Formats: sequence, structure tokens, C-alpha cells
Amino acid sequence: MKTMNMRLRIALFFIILILGTTVALMTAETTGLALADLSNVSVDTLIHDADNSALFAMMDGAGIYRSSDAGYSWQRISSGPSEEDVQALTVHPDNAMSLYAATVNDQGQASLWHSEDGGQYWSSVRFELSADKADAQPLINVLALDADTADIIYAGTEGHGIYRIDLQTGQTELLGDKSTADLYVRDLDVGATGRIYAVTTEGLVIVEGTTVQVLENLPDTPVSLAVDPTNPMRLYAGTVAYGAFVSNDGGRTWQDLNTGFGWQPGLILRVPAIAVDKDKPQHLAVATAYGVGSQLVGDGIYESFNGGQHWVKIAENQDVVDQLVIQGGGVYAATTQGLVRYGNPLPVASITSSLHLQSLTNPTGIQLLILTLTAGLAAWVLLGQFIGKSHQKQSAA
Repeated sequence: MKTMNMRLRIALFFIILILGTTVALMTAETTGLALADLSNVSVDTLIHDADNSALFAMMDGAGIYRSSDAGYSWQRISSGPSEEDVQALTVHPDNAMSLYAATVNDQGQASLWHSEDGGQYWSSVRFELSADKADAQPLINVLALDADTADIIYAGTEGHGIYRIDLQTGQTELLGDKSTADLYVRDLDVGATGRIYAVTTEGLVIVEGTTVQVLENLPDTPVSLAVDPTNPMRLYAGTVAYGAFVSNDGGRTWQDLNTGFGWQPGLILRVPAIAVDKDKPQHLAVATAYGVGSQLVGDGIYESFNGGQHWVKIAENQDVVDQLVIQGGGVYAATTQGLVRYGNPLPVASITSSLHLQSLTNPTGIQLLILTLTAGLAAWVLLGQFIGKSHQKQSAA
């Protein structure tokens, strides 16, 4: 009888653990969020980590979300670092749990925040950017990190140039000289060699050390940029009016990549977003838009599997899409109507059986409560008899 009783307790112990873990997973995950809950809100920022294993989406008024399974399910991490508006979000190249965010308050003052747990809790980073002659504070528009210099973050501003910020000391340095001190920075991208490329209103800028060089040989003003992860000298640029271009020598010379767009001479063809697949660098995606009179009208999403030599249209989109990410063979577009995924169907069966368990590595408060109660109940079922007998012996003594 004692053996049967112990077997029953062990069986109940594992049943409780399994049921409790399942409930915790169901609480954290929202299946199909990429096509449901994230399809009716404006996605402000869409990024992925260096290993291409996690997606982060930031939405106005809805907080920061994370997906570890190619967008099949999403977990809301937090509302963000503060009540201030989030201007920029980036993830550390070597640590997907290390996030940095730049915010701006009602007085127009910029703040920098750091999270070490994937975005749940944030701490303020001490730094100070110098005000200009009109006493205007620089607003951070974009952030970038270099894996080789973990203590340094680069900040592109709205009309105040590019700053290097030492995360340990809080010291800041305006890069370049007077000619580049008033750059409006749209995007920053760090190459594998530590070379930093900036998309600005004055053109494409290269940052090497403290040197800032404005390239003047790109045929048109850039609005988007992507760097080949296997070859930092290969750059892809989307321009204001002349489509897409590629450079194989770090930006010294350029060739157009407009075959397949159906572009007619005389029309303005803008490429506001361009992305490279980190797993397959020949796989590219771009978003296009046409100038119609004084307005810009979205055209669609195009995909290439030969480095942009030829494009195939995979979606029509009347919105002007300015953010694209490629992950798991799918192309993600951040639009005013939400997050949309194009490409091969998601492997639902394999994802649900394994990748959802990753949410327990970054549990929410509700998950922690459920897991704690589950562990307590399971332990009581397994050890309750021994605890009861121990109390009886102490009482008898």
C-alpha cells in the first residue's frame, strides 16, 4: 500500500507540474498575434537581434512586444521604459536580452534607457547632449551598437549630428566637424568591421573612429540602407526618387538594382525600406512608393533571391512602408495598419511544440505567480505525507 501511495503521489506531482506549465505558457502567448492583435495598431519600430532569433515590435500606446518564433506568437514585454514617447529602440548585437531605448518628454528633453531582461525593467543611462545656440536639446532619432565596443552606443539626432555615448561614464562626443554637426539622421547601420553608415538628409555618411565622411557619389539622396552581414563592403541603398542601388566597395561606386519594379522613366520611385536576410544574404526585400504630384503613394513589397538583380512583387500596399525585417524566410512590414508578414507559411506544428517554451526564460509576473503556485502544490502533494508524519512525531515527543 505504501508503494502504491508513493507512486500515486509521484504521478500527481508530474501531472500538476505539466498542467501548471501549460497554463503559464497559455497565459504568456497570444497565437497568431502577427496577423491579429498587431494588425490593427500602428507599428512604430520593428527590429531583430543579431542571431536573427527574436523580433521586437514597438507600438504607439501599446508597448513593446517580443516574438521568439518567427512571429507566430508574441509576448507583451512592457509598456516601455517610461511615460515618455519612445523615439528609438535597439538590441545589443551579442545579447538579445539587452535593449536600449531613447525617449523624449513634453519639454523636448531626450533620455536614454537600458534593459537587461529583454525589456521588462528599465534603468536610466546617465548622459548629456549639448544644446545648440538656440538652446534646443538634440532629439535622438535612431540608436546603433557595435558588438566590438559593448560600452559604446551611437545616437543619430534630428538635426544635431551623430554622437558617440560612453555607457559607462556617460560622456558624449559629437562626431565630425562643423560641416556634419547639423545632420538629420534617419538611420544607422553598423558593419562587421565597426564601420558605421548613416542615412542623413545630406546623403550617406560613413563614420570611422571620429571621422565622418559624407559620400557624394550616390546618384540620389538615400532614405534607406542595409549592409550585407557577410560582406560589410556590400551596401544596399534605397533613394528618394531613383530606386535601389548596390555598392560592392563600401560606397565608392554604385549600380542600380531596379529590374522588376516596372518603373517608368519620369516617375519618382522611392525605396523607403530595404532589408537583407541575415541567414541568406542574397535574399532581399524592399518597399517602394511612387510620387504622384505632391503626394507619395505606396506601391508594394518586392523580394529578390539574387542580391537584387531581379525583383518579384509579393504584395500590394497603399501605405508607404518604411520598415522591413526578414526572419525565418518571411518578410515583415511595419505599416500604419499593423504588422504584416509575407512569404512562406509559418511552421506551426514545430513552433508550437518547442519554441513557445522560450517564453519561460523571460516570464511575466502572472507566469511567475502561476509557476510558484504550481511548484508549491506539487511539492505539497509529493511531500505532504512526510511533513505530516514529522509534525506528529514532534507532537508526540
